Amino acid sequence: MPEDGDLRSRLAGYLPELGFTLLAVTFMGLWVYHSYSIWQIRPASDWNGSEWMISYSGGFVRRGLAGSLLMALVRHTGWSLFAIWTVGVSTLCLTLSGWFLATIARLRGPAVWRTALLLNPLLVLPFAEAGVFLRKDLIFPAATILHVFLAERFLRSGSSRRTVLFVSALACLSTVLALLHEGLFAFAWLPLNLTLAAWVLSRVIPRHSTVVLLLTAAFGVSLVVLGASAIWHGNASTVKAIYQAWRPFLPPGAGSGVVLPPALDVLQLGSGVAIRQSMMNVRYFPLFLLGYCIAGLLCVTAIRNLVPGSDPRRLWVLLIAPLVAALPLFYVGMDWGRWFYVLGTCSFPVMIKPALLSYRSSPREPQIPTRVGRLLHRRIAAIAAQIERHPVPIMLCLLLCPIPPWPCVGGSLAFDPVILLLRLSAHSLAGH
Repeated sequence: MPEDGDLRSRLAGYLPELGFTLLAVTFMGLWVYHSYSIWQIRPASDWNGSEWMISYSGGFVRRGLAGSLLMALVRHTGWSLFAIWTVGVSTLCLTLSGWFLATIARLRGPAVWRTALLLNPLLVLPFAEAGVFLRKDLIFPAATILHVFLAERFLRSGSSRRTVLFVSALACLSTVLALLHEGLFAFAWLPLNLTLAAWVLSRVIPRHSTVVLLLTAAFGVSLVVLGASAIWHGNASTVKAIYQAWRPFLPPGAGSGVVLPPALDVLQLGSGVAIRQSMMNVRYFPLFLLGYCIAGLLCVTAIRNLVPGSDPRRLWVLLIAPLVAALPLFYVGMDWGRWFYVLGTCSFPVMIKPALLSYRSSPREPQIPTRVGRLLHRRIAAIAAQIERHPVPIMLCLLLCPIPPWPCVGGSLAFDPVILLLRLSAHSLAGH
């Protein structure tokens, strides 16, 4: 039966994508069910759900936009907060995963390099694996993908109308992100996307003063919002007003066994608590950084082998520069793995677009690689040869040694997919 054989061969050619899909959907389903179990017993008692409850019910406060929108939806639709929250974030995760799969499949490269990206601990899979897709994190990589899409369209036709649309879209996008999560916006999203916008605008508009003016228009409002979020951080009266506004929409068990939803409670405690937690766990940070370097090396090597025209120097800059800009975020919050996921996934859409960061036909672009460039090419070629020689153990290490979302006992072992699968399945079967 040749048709069956053709189908099997086509499916075999997409084994990395099929494996990624199975893992992502499985873990998303388990985490949603696990969260539902918690919600039934102790509503609003977990970090993931309570972060979405922060609203403007007590006046302007950092991260309040999402909660206000959710409260309006709950009020006007009659749906539960849990349903709107989990369906929304799951849809976003599936959409981003679909884009990620389609992008890598279109590269049509060897399976080993597609697998190195699909299972990379810096990219999309950890969001599903660690359950952090239930938070606001994936909104920021999605916003970077949208920015890259708009930038490519703008570069194809840099007319005055396109310039206005590009700058207006960035202004809306950046303002919404700043209202959703000021920390991820300021340290993980803004540095990369501000640089990208400046680069794109300068390729079309020769006058530096005009470029500065357009960047001010694109990011000025969001920077004001960022300052306001730092000033109106929240206090006890704000938290009480938010919680009282949510009480009619929470299940009867809300409030039993927990004084306040944890993300609301932190509003009144300030950033000092988070900083103390980071400093208490600082001895683990080198391990996280080592994981970032190894995963980054595999990411650069894979893209170098899959995307024609990729310059490893620029790829490294797209990983290292955002990390340097994000270092304050690692000080004020100990969710270091989450920050690494966001940084890597935000950089990825730019890394696979070598034409986006190149001059069209500029004499300043070197035709002969520099000595550093030649050295990087040789080292990456040597690493690539080793990976191609031993693909199975290296891909298993990628899968079984993840970067945990935060410092915890066991670290990578606790978030090993096999251990996670067993633990979440046991919780589900036990009804916890």
